[in-house]
Amino acid sequence: MTAPVPSPPGTWLTVDELKNDQSLDGVPLSPRDDAKLQRSLYAAMSWVMDRRKDIDYHGNWTVPWEVRLGTLRLAARWFIRSNSPTGLVQMGELGAGQIPAVDPDIYLQLGILGGLA
Repeated sequence: MTAPVPSPPGTWLTVDELKNDQSLDGVPLSPRDDAKLQRSLYAAMSWVMDRRKDIDYHGNWTVPWEVRLGTLRLAARWFIRSNSPTGLVQMGELGAGQIPAVDPDIYLQLGILGGLA
């Protein structure tokens, strides 16, 4: 049984945008993970909104593009981490790679100094 999807923290990002950002070579992601992707996205949106209170989140046109993209990437990393309790992800012919525990590149993109602040 899957956990229920929480209420959205706004309408400035959608799961379709997250799936589009994470698709490879234009191949869309499967809808089977939509609920889990939605939970990761809502959690990332709430996390960003708590830390970037200087932004108006009442529509996607008011949120700067770098914050929108950073939030999508944060949600994607949280989704990937939730599917890998060992902290490793398979990368095809390259073998396994470690998923970083912190996201300094995303924190910079979001304009959040110190990351976990």
